[in-house]
Amino acid sequence: MNFIKRAFFSMKTRIGRTALQLIIFTIVSVLILSGFTIQSAANKASEMAKEQLGGTVTLTVDREKQMKQQQSEQNNSNASERTPPSFQSTPISLANAESLAKLDHVASCNYYSSTQALAKDFDPVKSEGDSSAGTEESGAGSNEMPQMGGENSSRQMTQADLSISGVLDSKTSTDFSGGTSVLKSGRALTSSDVGKKVVLVEQTLADQNDWQVGDKISVVSSDEETTVELEIVGVYKTSDSGSDMASNFSFLNPYNKMYVPYEVANTLKGSDYKNTVDSAVYTMDDASNISSFEKQAEKIDSVDWDTYKLDANDTLYQQMIGPINNVASFSKMWSISLRLQAL
Repeated sequence: MNFIKRAFFSMKTRIGRTALQLIIFTIVSVLILSGFTIQSAANKASEMAKEQLGGTVTLTVDREKQMKQQQSEQNNSNASERTPPSFQSTPISLANAESLAKLDHVASCNYYSSTQALAKDFDPVKSEGDSSAGTEESGAGSNEMPQMGGENSSRQMTQADLSISGVLDSKTSTDFSGGTSVLKSGRALTSSDVGKKVVLVEQTLADQNDWQVGDKISVVSSDEETTVELEIVGVYKTSDSGSDMASNFSFLNPYNKMYVPYEVANTLKGSDYKNTVDSAVYTMDDASNISSFEKQAEKIDSVDWDTYKLDANDTLYQQMIGPINNVASFSKMWSISLRLQAL
């Protein structure tokens, strides 16, 4: 008790020094608590980034392995039998794509199937160097060019007007999620549109042909054997300026790109593509679960892993998490340093 009294009288007689120590103690305490708060906020931001950004894994054809196999077969064959490597279309079975979508850690998925088509009874947005676009007066031949080589050299193949992008969900597709394409009117395509003949059209193309949501248009497959009537359910605007090649080919013009359910794209491609997709993209619930998903997927025997591969992409997550981790690390070191100085 006497000790407490002596301490009290000492503080009272040295009130200036006591006040200064109290101020210093308060400042150090606030700085240490600030460090803990910043560190806690950074950890929370990291968790939110994992949940919201996640990462994606794409099931696609392993083109590199495909070319190596072709080259190996050539090297083992006679010189007279050798043929140059060729691009082979190898669609993914829809059943295989869906089996991966059922695995753990998959928050959502999207299927892609792309092709080209011809405009029927409407005009595509003409590309400057594409002399075939919009030249109806010269007949069908204006859109045709000879098939190269062999017995079928007399056959004609038609140059496409439109790019057809088949998706499961347009909102999460690359262009829309990346902000290149923005829905202006109507609605997006969703998984409930599978089996329906609906389409999203670009605003420039819609304005040129006086289209509105609810109108119906028809497109024709490149071999001119299949015609599909589609109902416009949405109009979008693209900021994509296209490549240099777009000035020569109408189907590469970003204004001539249409989004449809992937089954519609398969119908235009032909019966061989029924119940298939070109690629499947799986969005993880957490970017840290990508490795676990890949291990589970590779155990599915129905997928030919000599033909297909998984491509992981957590670039956006890594770009966001880097600065967050730096702040958390700095705040931790700051707190430790202040505590050591206080001692």
